[in-house]
Amino acid sequence: MGTEPHINPFETIQLGQNLVDPAPSVPDDEPTKETAGPGAATDSATPPPAPGAAAAEPVETAPDPVETAPDPVEAAPDPVEPTPEPVEPATEPAAQAPFPGEVPEPSLADLVGAYLGADGGKQREAEKALRAGARAAADRREFGVLADLVELMADSAEGGDEDRDLRALIEEFTSPAVASVIVARLASSEEEGERARLGRVLSQVGPEGALALTDALEQARDRFERKNLLGAMVGLGPWGFEMAKRMVDDPRWYVVRNGVAVLGEIGGMDAVSHLTSTLASRDRRVRRETVRALAKIGGADAESLLLGMLSDGETEVRSGACRALGLLGSIRAVRRLQDLMDDPEQDVQVECIQALGRIGDPGPVQSIEKKAFGGFFSRPPREVRIAAFRALAAIGTPRAVKALERGAKDSDGKVRASVRTLLGVA
Repeated sequence: MGTEPHINPFETIQLGQNLVDPAPSVPDDEPTKETAGPGAATDSATPPPAPGAAAAEPVETAPDPVETAPDPVEAAPDPVEPTPEPVEPATEPAAQAPFPGEVPEPSLADLVGAYLGADGGKQREAEKALRAGARAAADRREFGVLADLVELMADSAEGGDEDRDLRALIEEFTSPAVASVIVARLASSEEEGERARLGRVLSQVGPEGALALTDALEQARDRFERKNLLGAMVGLGPWGFEMAKRMVDDPRWYVVRNGVAVLGEIGGMDAVSHLTSTLASRDRRVRRETVRALAKIGGADAESLLLGMLSDGETEVRSGACRALGLLGSIRAVRRLQDLMDDPEQDVQVECIQALGRIGDPGPVQSIEKKAFGGFFSRPPREVRIAAFRALAAIGTPRAVKALERGAKDSDGKVRASVRTLLGVA
């Protein structure tokens, strides 16, 4: 048996390691000696290769630069992601879509249509639904919506007895706020047809319409709006008359004036009795409006009251009374008007002479002729002379015509042109 060779065990272990794992791989998640910080293990942790052994491949021991280097694209923040999409919230119809099986709430217009189209028991159910919808709108203070509802119902009413229940609903739904909305629409409307329609609506809403018109008239300062409101008040008939009677007793002059204007448009002997007190108003504007109202109403009582206003202390009231008596053709006023031709105010003289021309009585022709030509030393103002020639043309007696022929040769060019126009001479 031969002698076995002596083997150093330590050398065997070292040789085995070199053969099995000549260059141990480094895991990706563990630091290498290039990336490790202070105190990390050095090359002494790995025994050097034995003499004669193959050197470790540098590629296998060096860290992979692609695997360890940070990806500049991945590390850079995405500049688009922080900016929200501006149109994304608006393109979400699913958030407003009704739930499956959900029935949308009907509009008030739909409820009105259902009520008007139903009959019998179905109409009672439709009326109940309509009331509920109106109450809900009132709770939300949607007075404009309720005004639309009232207008729609009023436009649908035909005025017969069959519309009695419909008119009752219209009055029920017309609160003071709703009536005020309708009145405001009427006051600002520039279309005559629309104003007429809204006036018809107000005539069906009951006392609330008259009260809203009264309040609006108290605050109206624009002449256009005031005219529209007065016209609507007149269209209310009995309700407008009742409001006007209250207005003439108001301590504010402009409220009284508006009430007088309404009474003048409505007319009737009852209106004249309520205008007697306003003729004694301290405010000349109220007295002037009363004179206009009496001229519109007419009649013997109005004529008597106007004769008394010829002696009013205000020029515009006297001139207005002259004009009113002329429009009424008052024969009773002829003598009084002749006296006023010498009034110290030119406006009164002009209105007085024109009134005599409208009345057409031939008695004052001589007096009017004197105003047309004047005396030897002085002549009346041009406006008075032209008014006198117009009055003579209106009366048309032979003496009046001869005076016109003389006037056609007058030395005042404007007077001469006016007379030639009256005579039809080019």
